[in-house]
Amino acid sequence: MRPQAVFQYPWVAMTMTLVLAACSANDGSVIGTTGDGGAAGPALDAGQDTFVSPDGGSFADVGVNEGGLNPACAAGTDSIYAVDKDNVLYRFDPDEPTLAAFSVVGPLGCEPGGPTPYDMTVARDGFAHVLYGSYNSFATKAFTFRVNIENGACDGFSWVKTGTADFWMFAMGFVSDAPGSSEETLYLVDNGTVPARLAYVAKDTGAIVPVGTLPSEGDFLGTGNADLWGFFPGVQPPAVMRIDKNDGSVLETIPVQGLPPLGGDGWAYAFAFWGGSFYIFYVIDGTDSSTNVWKLDMDGTLTLHLPNTGLRIVGAGVSTCAPLDVPK
Repeated sequence: MRPQAVFQYPWVAMTMTLVLAACSANDGSVIGTTGDGGAAGPALDAGQDTFVSPDGGSFADVGVNEGGLNPACAAGTDSIYAVDKDNVLYRFDPDEPTLAAFSVVGPLGCEPGGPTPYDMTVARDGFAHVLYGSYNSFATKAFTFRVNIENGACDGFSWVKTGTADFWMFAMGFVSDAPGSSEETLYLVDNGTVPARLAYVAKDTGAIVPVGTLPSEGDFLGTGNADLWGFFPGVQPPAVMRIDKNDGSVLETIPVQGLPPLGGDGWAYAFAFWGGSFYIFYVIDGTDSSTNVWKLDMDGTLTLHLPNTGLRIVGAGVSTCAPLDVPK
């Protein structure tokens, strides 16, 4: 998620620089290469919209979540996860007040061969869903992968049918279907349209189903008590909002007073929830040397939780197994 990117559109004779809420620098390099503990993932066949598996076979990004979501909480799903611009997956400990809060899980094991990481979320089954995407003058490519949160290994394609309903570049978050329920639904905010759109992913087909509009581009997360929250840094002032899952209307607003405004040189941000508070990973180019972590309490109190991390966090995710209150 979230640095500035340069995209080319076929109907414009020049390159346009767009600063989007959820995106990654698109330099054409292969992102998410295999490292220690990361299994080799499928690679993008140059110029194609399908992927080539290591054994030479190709397959499209239309997988369905076979067997449904794991009703239990898999190991590690009560933690916050984040990915940086170098495609390393981290576990983030909000109770650790030093840079040791970021512990390396491993490099992402997916190799899309051009598209770069754009957003991520975590499901109850112990797998992160990572969106890779890029726009260029030839095609729009966006694909979702499952990544093991234990080691960053790629587990193949996610069941999300990226591109259905013209949802290509989006932020996402799983939300419990009811308070305390083990069933959950994936919700998306489309960051490529004005106004931004709300959708959910159909569990039986993986298709994206639009249901409403949103105040702005932003990032999503869901909680175990069935709430959908969005971080919208482009509104004035920036705000965290509780969103109606049925139509995108705003149910509650928590102003985020004190965050530096989004700048014209680019930025990166991500959003997580743990123990009754929100954590905002935020960097403004030209102002910050690296990502700062801010803590936002439900009463609107904003504190600089961890300054100058030395990382550029471009995505974060947390499952509906994360604690709603501070564990005792």
